[in-house]
Amino acid sequence: MGQLDTTRRSHVYELLEENAIGPEELAYCLGKEPKVMNAMLRQGSHLHISDDLARQIEQAFSKPAYWLDGETDAGEAGSVTHH
Repeated sequence: MGQLDTTRRSHVYELLEENAIGPEELAYCLGKEPKVMNAMLRQGSHLHISDDLARQIEQAFSKPAYWLDGETDAGEAGSVTHH
């Protein structure tokens, strides 16, 4: 599992905690299958949070683009660095 997968999972768990929801509710918010979302978020999962899904999650929870990837400064939401 790569660093990006670890970072994205960590940030998704932050979102879940902030919004007092679980992976199943997240799946319903995004129109995804709950079983797949649970498997994707499981520690050590071979399933990846794709770029498209990461952007969808950010948009659904009003986070800046690439926030899930750890590429924004919390104090400067408008400052996004993308490689």
